[in-house]
Amino acid sequence: MLDFKDIPFFDDHTHLIDVSNHEIDMREFLTPFAHGYGDRLNETKEFGDCVNNDHNSCSDEYLEIVAKNLGVTKTLIKYLSDYYGCETDFDVVLKERNKRSLKDMKAYTAELYADQHIIGELLDNKKEMGDKSLEVFPVPIYRLWRIDAPIIRYFKEAESYDELLEKIDKAVRKAIVEEKYDGVKCHILEKTEKRPHIVRAEEARAVYDRAKKGDKDAYDDVYHALFTHVCKLTMELDFPIHIHTGITGPTYHGDIGQLDPFVFCPMLNNYEFYNTHLVFLHCSYPYARNVGVMANTYPHVWADLGQVLPWACLNFTQILEEIMAMAPHTKILLGTGMHDHPEIAWMSAKVARDSLQVILQKAVDMKMLSEKQAYESAEDIMYKNALRLYGTKA
Repeated sequence: MLDFKDIPFFDDHTHLIDVSNHEIDMREFLTPFAHGYGDRLNETKEFGDCVNNDHNSCSDEYLEIVAKNLGVTKTLIKYLSDYYGCETDFDVVLKERNKRSLKDMKAYTAELYADQHIIGELLDNKKEMGDKSLEVFPVPIYRLWRIDAPIIRYFKEAESYDELLEKIDKAVRKAIVEEKYDGVKCHILEKTEKRPHIVRAEEARAVYDRAKKGDKDAYDDVYHALFTHVCKLTMELDFPIHIHTGITGPTYHGDIGQLDPFVFCPMLNNYEFYNTHLVFLHCSYPYARNVGVMANTYPHVWADLGQVLPWACLNFTQILEEIMAMAPHTKILLGTGMHDHPEIAWMSAKVARDSLQVILQKAVDMKMLSEKQAYESAEDIMYKNALRLYGTKA
């Protein structure tokens, strides 16, 4: 029988966690898992926000009925009850957790990471490289540089497209070459209403004045021209753009079909962009099969499964198996989308390891793979692919 318990785990996508020593209540424990709308209306906003972003947007009743009964929450309670050696009951588990978080939360976090052999975190956060507040992980951190805010800021400042392009080019080069960020993060599918397409500099120059006057269509063309340029930089400087795809909450209010990774095909089919380095985040859920096809088709496209892991944990084995059926096993990355609680990375490593064991054991039993091949695939997906993409800091 295959046994993957000692294979390390690299988290390809995380946010900050709280390692301060304090006791948490039901609301603080559950709100990070609720990525849907809450049941409280906020008439000051045009659109609502996810509960995990606005903890006051839901009632305690919502938390009891909805958040406590998500598959991800119930699975974590089961995992923690086994780990603590206590009853599988929410209140009992929370009490046991608070014993540890009150005593030494950093030590407890390190214990969880050691238990699941977590060796690295790729952090998505706006704070600058070297900020001391980022030193909350017991393992080396890798960094994504967020490009959306600089585009908005420099667009307000720049009098011409050429000035804007120069500012963005310099900022990306500084982030990757000088500050040693490991990739760029962007939300092109949410920030613009047009599907990804190649926009040349001369086209952006022609519409720039209209964009500055508030023409949304012209602004989208300017954004896509910058994205076109950064795609070429990925080939020159050898770094990936991490693109937010799929549905991770109700914060996107446009054409939902826009979040399908297939919308990039017309652009990537152009020979100039075959080798664009792209990581499609969040498994492009619910377009999981599509992201597997993209990783199969284009030489420098990777599929990241963060947020689906662990939020869709009860179905994760099937999702991962469908991606593995098409995508090269050397181009699958396991992020978590973790925030707030370190237990999220811990449970994600467990879910991923157990799912791989089920998938690959079945393939071995059906004589489709040898045990040696199965171990190679498991190691690639659990951590080696990430280290090949970002280098070794561990």
